Amino acid sequence: MTPHWRNVIDTVEMLPVLVREERLRRGLSHRAAAAEIGYAFADLCRFEKGTKVPTLTSVLSMLRWLARSADLPVQGEPQ
Repeated sequence: MTPHWRNVIDTVEMLPVLVREERLRRGLSHRAAAAEIGYAFADLCRFEKGTKVPTLTSVLSMLRWLARSADLPVQGEPQ
């Protein structure tokens, strides 16, 4: 496996922690973060606890949310 794919896999595996840390850093409730992400509130709670496996579309939404939070460019969105 190439290093590039290892980074992608590591990021996806850490996604529940990354989302929770960013949500708390910004002082957002589950409900507010879920609204920003475009993900159901209850599903976000379960995802952070590790009891919900999101769809690929939801994973992409969370990654875009994290990128916007870090002021990183997001493909398909105005810069």
